[in-house]
Amino acid sequence: MNNELILSFIPTVVYYLSVFGVEIYTKISKTKNSFYKENKNRVSRSKAFLTVLITLLLQIPTNYFLFLYFFSTTEFRFYYIFLGIFLIDTVEYFCHRLYHTVPWLYKNAHKVHHEMVVPYTYGALYNSALESIITSSAMLLGFYYFNFNFLEYIVTISLSYFCTVCDHAYLFQNKIGFHCIHHEINSNKNFQQPFFTFYDKLFGTYQESYVSQLPRRASFA
Repeated sequence: MNNELILSFIPTVVYYLSVFGVEIYTKISKTKNSFYKENKNRVSRSKAFLTVLITLLLQIPTNYFLFLYFFSTTEFRFYYIFLGIFLIDTVEYFCHRLYHTVPWLYKNAHKVHHEMVVPYTYGALYNSALESIITSSAMLLGFYYFNFNFLEYIVTISLSYFCTVCDHAYLFQNKIGFHCIHHEINSNKNFQQPFFTFYDKLFGTYQESYVSQLPRRASFA
C-alpha cells in the first residue's frame, strides 16, 4: 500500500478519533447540559451515524482519485495549512449563508443538516448529497487553484474535521457554543465554521455564546 493511499484514510480516521475523544471529554466533564433535549431532533442518531459513515467511506477512494489526477507533488509547505484554513472558512461562510438565503437551496440542500436541532459529534457531517457536492466542489476548486499538494490537502481537511466535531458538541456546562447557537437558537446567525468567526463579525451575523437561564439539570449518561 503506497503512502498516498494510506493518507487517503486519514481524514476519516481523524473524524472518528475526534468523535471518540470529544464524547469521552463531555462524559467526564459532564457538559451535556439543560439544552440537550434529544426529542427536538428530527433525525434518529442511527440514520445520522450511517449517513456520515457512508459519506466518509466514499471519501477514501475519492481522496486517492484526487491525488492521482489533480494534486501536485510539490514539497510540503507549512504555511499552506493557514491558507487552507482561510479557504475552508471562506467557502463555508458564503455557501452556508447562501443555503439560508435561497429558499430552494435550503429546502433541497441544507434542510437535512438542520434535522439535528440539537447537534452531536458524530452527526457533524450529516448533510444531504447535494450540499456535500456543492460545498466540496467549491473547496476543491480552491485547493486546485492555489496548487495545494496532496499532503497539504489531507492535513487541512483533517483539521477541519476535528474542528467540525467540536463545533457540534457541548463543551461547556450550561452554555451553547458558537455553532450550536446556529442550530438551536438562531439559524440566521453564526454561519462561519469550523475554525474562526471573523466573517460573521464582519458581516453582522455574529451572535455571542448563549448562557442558560434555565435551572441546571443532571447530565445524560
